[in-house]
Formats: sequence, C-alpha cells, structure tokens
Amino acid sequence: MNQGPRRRPKRVPFTQEEVDTIITYKQRKKDLQLLRFKRTWQYKALNLFNIACFFIYVEVVCCFLEPANFEAHYAYNILPHHGDKISKAGKPIVDEIEIHACDGRQYVFVVRDFIEIPDKDKKFYVSRDFLLGKRLTGKFEPEGRSYRLFAASSVLFFSMFIIVISIVAFIYDLNENPHSLNGLTIVNGLTLMAIAFF
Repeated sequence: MNQGPRRRPKRVPFTQEEVDTIITYKQRKKDLQLLRFKRTWQYKALNLFNIACFFIYVEVVCCFLEPANFEAHYAYNILPHHGDKISKAGKPIVDEIEIHACDGRQYVFVVRDFIEIPDKDKKFYVSRDFLLGKRLTGKFEPEGRSYRLFAASSVLFFSMFIIVISIVAFIYDLNENPHSLNGLTIVNGLTLMAIAFF
C-alpha cells in the first residue's frame, strides 16, 4: 500500500509567557557576554586607542582653525597661479601661490582671493599642529590672514571624516561589540598611519 508524503505535525505557537521567558533569557545571555567582554584587556586597550585617535583628529582640526605652532620661513621663489575671475579694478583672482622656500620645501597656499602677491624678501609663516607636526596653514605676515596649504587638504578631510564615524560609533555603542570595535580600531589605525605619512 502506497502512503502519501509525511506531513509535519502542526506547530503549536508559544504562549506569551514562553515568549517573554525566551526574550528575557536571550537578553540576559547578551548582557553576560557584554560584561565578560568589558572585563577583557582587549576591550580596554582598543577603546583607549580609539579615544586617543579621536582626540588627535580633533586636535588637528582645532589647530587648522588657528591655535597652532607657527614657524617662520623665507622664500627664494614665489609663483602665483591666477584664476578666471577679475576684480572691478582689473586685478585677476589669485587661486594659489606656490612658494619655494629656502629650507628646500615647496608650499602651495590655497588663496582664491584678490590679494597682492607678496615679495620674496618677506617672511612667511607655516602653522603645524602640536601632536603630529602636520603643516596645515600659512600666512605672509604675523597678523595676516591664514590660508590653507594644499597638502593639508587630505589630512583635514580624513580627520573630519573619522571624527564623524567615531561619534556615530560611540553614540550607537558599536564599541561594545567585538567585531565593530575591531573594525573601528582598524579604520582608526589606518587613518592615523595615512595622516602621519602625508
């Protein structure tokens, strides 16, 4: 006699009390895993590294905004690069000023303004942040307006981008999950290495 395919027995749904018990059990298990993870040296060390990186990036952005370490330099060649716009007085806009300094370095000031081209004899100043020593801005007179250095663009972009990522990660407690904490640490480490070697 040929029997038909076996049918699964009907599933009996859980009662509300059983569902509450399962949810409580899973939440308690998750809390215990988190508590065990928070006691490890890995959790403490990686979070400390990520917090230190966050403050390094904030320091770079703050030093770009002004309170930085300025050092004086002398130029032996100044090359202005003009843009397409012309002022009412007939002066072309200065997009960038390329300065070849006596210390052998080349500095490109992003100006994008109608300014007088400085003389070669004048000093110019370059600001550096305090922790990494990255060159961020420059100015021609001690009291003059600061201009961003072209080489600092990538450093500032990476710093601000990772600041936002770190804030989001700490708001949503992603540093309390081993996988996301490792990912955040790798991103911070790679960014710090990239900024240090730019």
